Amino acid sequence: MDAPSRDELFQLLSNQRRREVLRYFSTHSENVELRVLADWVAAQEYDTPIDQLTEKQRQRVYISLYQTHIPTLVDHECIDYNQSTGFVRRTDRMDDLDRYLKLESLTRSDTDIINPTFGWLPSVPRQYTAPLIMSGCSVLLLGWFSIVSPLVLLTISWIGLFSFLVLCHGW
Repeated sequence: MDAPSRDELFQLLSNQRRREVLRYFSTHSENVELRVLADWVAAQEYDTPIDQLTEKQRQRVYISLYQTHIPTLVDHECIDYNQSTGFVRRTDRMDDLDRYLKLESLTRSDTDIINPTFGWLPSVPRQYTAPLIMSGCSVLLLGWFSIVSPLVLLTISWIGLFSFLVLCHGW
């Protein structure tokens, strides 16, 4: 089997549900029942545990996989589907797709590698960022001015308090 062409890759990876099926088989090599696979894909799609999926969510994903995505993946020889048993299995062609799935998952979920964050800092809602920055700057200025002059400290503290109230309460 030849490696998939660029057009095949784009077609296969253009749909989130197909990517989830491929991602499942990139980590599981055993045969799986289509119903179980559909539940797994639905859990990924709805970001919920499998046992908390509604019947409507399960059915929506199952029908989509059965009618559209499984036949597409079978046509491209990525998986085999036995309709009489209802089992789906990975083919050797999946080896060619694994590296693309790893790249896609890097851009989807491992964004800390691409855009590092400061995990040790608490998460703050965006609306409080400016007041917190102003407050922090005010505290730093107050500390510096407390060394320079107590009179300046008193003046700056009133200015800092006023700016904090303006930012927080929109006065």
